Amino acid sequence: MQVKKQSALSDIVNAAREEFLVRGYRDASMRLIAAAAGMSAGNIYKYFRSKRDLFLYIAEPQEERLRSMYRRLEAAESKPFTVPSGTAELSDAVYKWAAALDALYSLDTYMLLGAGEGSGYEQAQEELAERLTRGVLSLCGRSVDVKPPVRYPLDYFMLRLVCELRLTAVRYRTSGSLRSILRNQFLASVLGFVVALS
Repeated sequence: MQVKKQSALSDIVNAAREEFLVRGYRDASMRLIAAAAGMSAGNIYKYFRSKRDLFLYIAEPQEERLRSMYRRLEAAESKPFTVPSGTAELSDAVYKWAAALDALYSLDTYMLLGAGEGSGYEQAQEELAERLTRGVLSLCGRSVDVKPPVRYPLDYFMLRLVCELRLTAVRYRTSGSLRSILRNQFLASVLGFVVALS
């Protein structure tokens, strides 16, 4: 009996993750989630009191992974960084930095970022872009406190990159190579910008 309950919970979470990722929080419904999980909406309410509870069950652990990644980025900002002189060394430094951004390559991150209106995570996408901007500036040996308008191009670039990564996550969500696809897209985009800034 316990195995069946665990299987039903897993089906609900997987269906909800898909609905929230594709439709966003506002447009996902318990009825759609139930249909995708192959059960009645009433059955979902045995596990979760509301759509909000179900969303938070998925989102809160991912939010903590993002917060942990942000703490690592902040710690790296406070350490003096010498920008490598050669392109190969700079590429290696960017690769090592990007490899540590584990939460950035998770499908749940993009479910959370795209949840939108009513989710409580409306500003998550902008916050991630801001944290990555600070990380890139630090990686390039620049002050993270650079003021606009100098910073506008990088802010715009990073926000656009986060949006593009979300679209990639939605498109390749069923691929077993999703993490690699996201990491390679991020690396290719950021590396060009870092080389230009250095």
